Amino acid sequence: MLLLLFVKVLEQHQKIHISQQESLEGFLNHFIDLVVIANILPIARASATQQRERMPTMKEVVNGRVWQGLGSGYDCNAFLIKGDQQTILVDSGTHSATEKVKEILSKFGVTAIVLTHGHLDHVGGAAHAIQTIRVPIWASQREAEKLETVDTNYIDPFFGTNIPPIEIGRRIEEGNLLDLGEITLKVLETPGHTSGSICLYEPSKQWLFSGDTVFADGSFGRTDLSTGSSSQLIDSLNRLSAHSVDSLFPGHMRSVITNGSKHIAKSYQNAKMWLF
Repeated sequence: MLLLLFVKVLEQHQKIHISQQESLEGFLNHFIDLVVIANILPIARASATQQRERMPTMKEVVNGRVWQGLGSGYDCNAFLIKGDQQTILVDSGTHSATEKVKEILSKFGVTAIVLTHGHLDHVGGAAHAIQTIRVPIWASQREAEKLETVDTNYIDPFFGTNIPPIEIGRRIEEGNLLDLGEITLKVLETPGHTSGSICLYEPSKQWLFSGDTVFADGSFGRTDLSTGSSSQLIDSLNRLSAHSVDSLFPGHMRSVITNGSKHIAKSYQNAKMWLF
């Protein structure tokens, strides 16, 4: 059973196509956390729970405007963006992050949750948290269809984890502007990892919240899961390369605060070399 789980995590970790310094640590974190999820090792589960409890909920990364949290094990990075009028949470980790997500929603007065795409490691926390703390959820049309009907094979192709249906309060699409007050995020449709993947771009501050489309250090999202497309991902990376990005806030691995465009350009070049 452990060998089977190991193979599945290895397949999942292939979303990081290019070997990075952080890849081994990330892979081991994924493996340990999925052992916990599968309830194979109760001791490991208790240890992981204690580790999460010791971690701060969110770490401030841009003074008074952007916080980053989660990102441990199978959970994606989650980003809190605080404007003068609205505060949004971008992505929400797995169901294991539910209590953390509820804490974030309450502590920061989150007015909406934006999902970059519909995989479990990005939506699970929100799906459960909003059962008790009602916050509207925004996503693209294609991802909304999967989440509202709970397409389990799409949401969690590895273990088929069940989550409650997620009602999408606002379907966002290319060119939509999310005005938070002093922060305006432009929706960019970036298919490839999934057909309905989106990024959020703040042109005046040159921030990019990239989900699983592009990561730091030349990495990019896998394309071999349902609705994934290598050609579409390359096109999306090409489009992102045309934007001036200083700070890159991806769904996994580290964020970079300066020179984000260089990381995206490297990812685009790597994708062209590795995906065809």
